[in-house]
Amino acid sequence: YRMYEIVLNLICLLTYFNINDRHGNIIANMWLLHFLKRIYEVVKIHKYNKRLCDYHSLFIYCAKFFYFIIHSILITNEIDNKFDFNWVNKCLVFIWGWAEMQNHICHLHLSSLHNEFDSDKEIPYGSWFNKYTAPNYTFELLSWLCFTLVSGSLTSMFFTVSLGYILYLYAVDKKIYYKSLNSKYDNRLLF
Repeated sequence: YRMYEIVLNLICLLTYFNINDRHGNIIANMWLLHFLKRIYEVVKIHKYNKRLCDYHSLFIYCAKFFYFIIHSILITNEIDNKFDFNWVNKCLVFIWGWAEMQNHICHLHLSSLHNEFDSDKEIPYGSWFNKYTAPNYTFELLSWLCFTLVSGSLTSMFFTVSLGYILYLYAVDKKIYYKSLNSKYDNRLLF
């Protein structure tokens, strides 16, 4: 599963070169930084357990692979170097960076939990996990929302909406699983 995630994120990263005008392009740099962070997290931070690997079938792997690759190609085709330096876009870029950092912090927190490959994962507590079942999904979605608003990409808008739905379903699944471990668990899902 780790190798699959590395290859998927590496291909998405390489679609950066699909952007025609990359020099000084803030939106292109947001794309580049996001996928560099993703590859680093997959290689150095993420832990995988048997439940996660059993959950994904070959069909889901293939569907996810093509879903991300096709959207990456289409989104990077739409990116140009026409960034309007108004205060709204500056705020959105700041929020994007904050959401990326918070997502990374959530991944660091998850990686610090006990998680042997053949055992169940423990329920995460602390930081954002005291209120939300999957704050890492929340910040992932927030960063894509900011990217979409700054870039103005229609494909990115479709990707963000569909990703939000997928992450919501994953969060529901996590909440059900955590409730099976502790019947009193009742954190909010994403927001």
